[in-house]
Amino acid sequence: EDKGYSVQLINLPSLRPLNKIALRDMLRNTGCILSVEEHSMHGGLASLLSDLILEFRINVKFKKLGVPKGEFAPASPREDIKRDYNLHTEGIVGKSINLLEE
Repeated sequence: EDKGYSVQLINLPSLRPLNKIALRDMLRNTGCILSVEEHSMHGGLASLLSDLILEFRINVKFKKLGVPKGEFAPASPREDIKRDYNLHTEGIVGKSINLLEE
């Protein structure tokens, strides 16, 4: 908000069960979506959101942040993993601002 942006955080602690209609309505009421996952993005939230965006033909900017497909985070403290994959506060804020300014 310091930069004049209005943001909303949607926390999905689990992907199932999924209320597709409620999520569709949220996706339709935004201009940008940044999916953040503290694990592999393969088959996770980003994949689910991509499917919904296509299924409901939603025109929205979409980016994802997480551990890339085919890559495994090394065994290390959680904060190190978050930093290494830009999943820490600074990385998420930076990616969000880049997406908003595209």
